[in-house]
Amino acid sequence: MVKFIVNKLRKYGLYETKFVKWLKLCALRFIGRKMKKYGLPCLEKFNSIMDEANIKYWVDFGTLLGIYRDGKFIDHDFDIDLGMYAKDYNKDIEALLVKNGFKKIREFYAFGKLSEQTWNWNGVLVDLFLYNEEENGERIFIYNFYTDGEANNIKIDEKTSKCNNLKAQACYCPKVDVIVKHDFNGINVSMPENTVEYLKMNYGENFMTPDKYWDTSKSTNIEEVEDIVMEEYLYKI
Repeated sequence: MVKFIVNKLRKYGLYETKFVKWLKLCALRFIGRKMKKYGLPCLEKFNSIMDEANIKYWVDFGTLLGIYRDGKFIDHDFDIDLGMYAKDYNKDIEALLVKNGFKKIREFYAFGKLSEQTWNWNGVLVDLFLYNEEENGERIFIYNFYTDGEANNIKIDEKTSKCNNLKAQACYCPKVDVIVKHDFNGINVSMPENTVEYLKMNYGENFMTPDKYWDTSKSTNIEEVEDIVMEEYLYKI
């Protein structure tokens, strides 16, 4: 029956257009509701875990932009972005997150090294970016991953699948040497001392002016990476 319905949808041009768009819209609305309800408690929980363990992190990308510019999460941002140095991340941090109700749903590895994780806390998605320094020490960077077509997910076991046909871009940011605390709705979140420089590199000189249509194609700090060896792991929860 499912196959019959899918074939009919494809026949009438609905599967790739209206139907899929409707499903995506429903998913975004669901995630948006979770973000509005649990976004602040999620950030407070993560922040307290890191502070108690004396682990250096910072709010990143859209989360940093919203907190600094608007004093809130950006309305059309559906996840929480956080950053830390890859050298500071270890399995003890992962164990602390799991102990406090965070569930790991995705990981990216670049050249065999962990580069990014996505966690779920009460339906709120948290992207944790693990930064490395350039050899000259002037900037830090992470990898943005994408596919040109359909992902080639390979089932490993009942809860894990892998994708290895991904491409990548390197995203460069100013080096974060000093972390400062910033009051955000009663939460003393961590942010880079050089937040203005950091946001300018990511969003341009006019970052203080909201642009709901902004995307990474407007960034000047992103470079294509050739011949990258990377893998994505997906975990069912």
